[in-house]
Amino acid sequence: MLDDVAIACSTGGFKSVFLHGVLSAFESAGFRAGAYGAASSSVLPVAAAAIGQVNVLGLEHWQAG
Repeated sequence: MLDDVAIACSTGGFKSVFLHGVLSAFESAGFRAGAYGAASSSVLPVAAAAIGQVNVLGLEHWQAG
């Protein structure tokens, strides 16, 4: 975890699918920020990233929408 790095995400609608993919790639690479911020539809994937579970939250979340 990098305490001196923060990730801020603000997007609406299905553009958050891209954000989810980026956060998923970060998690797979072992990159964790010290702080996360989110707004709108990016809240769910960012919250999952903050607890190290974004890869558990699969695409089913977005496909259901």
